[in-house]
Amino acid sequence: MHGLIIGGQTAVAHLIDADKMSIRRSAGGHKVATFLRKHGYKVEVLDYFPAWSLEELQTFTENSFTEDTFFLGISSTFNLSCELLTEYLEWIKIKYPNLIIFAGSQNSSMLSLDIDWYLYGYGEYGVLQLLKHIKEGTQPIHDNRVIDCNIHHPSTKMDNLEVIYTPNDFMDKKEILFIEFARGCKFKCSFCSFPHLGVSEDRTRSADSVYDELLRNYEEHGIEHYMVLDETFNDRSDKIEKYARAIEKLPFKPKMLGYIRADLLVNRKRDWDNLISMGFTSHFYGVESFHQPSAKSIGKGMNVGKLQDGLLEVKEYFKKNANYYRGHISLIAGLPHETFDTLDETTSWLNKNWHDQSANLTPLSILDNNNNKY
Repeated sequence: MHGLIIGGQTAVAHLIDADKMSIRRSAGGHKVATFLRKHGYKVEVLDYFPAWSLEELQTFTENSFTEDTFFLGISSTFNLSCELLTEYLEWIKIKYPNLIIFAGSQNSSMLSLDIDWYLYGYGEYGVLQLLKHIKEGTQPIHDNRVIDCNIHHPSTKMDNLEVIYTPNDFMDKKEILFIEFARGCKFKCSFCSFPHLGVSEDRTRSADSVYDELLRNYEEHGIEHYMVLDETFNDRSDKIEKYARAIEKLPFKPKMLGYIRADLLVNRKRDWDNLISMGFTSHFYGVESFHQPSAKSIGKGMNVGKLQDGLLEVKEYFKKNANYYRGHISLIAGLPHETFDTLDETTSWLNKNWHDQSANLTPLSILDNNNNKY
């Protein structure tokens, strides 16, 4: 084995012990591992890291590492920093002093770790180049050990974004796996800090690769449930239709959850049947505000009455024609022009019209220069 990638995520809710795990596999870890295997590297992925004890991790490591092992990767979408990880890394450095340690995520949550390299952004080509530099004894382009993959090793337009799981991953048919159809977002919402915004080109993966991945996971592991990672899945109707035609050929209908832009869904009824054909019947709507001036201030200016009526129509249509529907509305309290009265109006509408679904109202947080939240 050339390297091990550990992954998972600590619980992020403020009422939950930060050292407890969130039940999910490492989306990026398996994506990078699949990519590296195609380039000749032997890589293992250890999931659910916070659920292991230090003694179990030490035993696993000693039984897995070989004389060819030269790197340890740490992967998390948001955060994996916890006391267990600190203790494990301290032990690794004593037991395997020549091992190169790097971490990657979509934010800066793990920059505080005492490691050799940190990669930011989509990491396939960045990790591949880092391993090349390690073997050649050279240094990649970096800024204080931080490698910005968005600039120097972009992995945003790839024809195949598949993940291939191995027998050592011990898959279960009840799992919800991650899947990507494209990378980047065509919109530029003013509150969003995601680096790949305003994308006008077609960055979708091939329909055949989606079909192959879903079929393989079904035949080998019995898996039918997926969480879609696309920033905005319904940005284009032709994209939805392309994947609907491919998925219709499968011997089963998958069940999918992901981000759907509500105003586009309301305006494009032609997409509804294609989403149903895909099994994409659980939607996360980033509405942000049902107060017109507030929504407009962040680039979401659809008439609120039309949006609310449209969401109710979507709900009834999917319930009737898909036999299953779940809609989650995400809102931000504290946007410009919002008041306690307008928030009361929002919650009243939700209680009356959306009580059979789910919604959350999150206070707007702004970091000061010391990273303290206002």
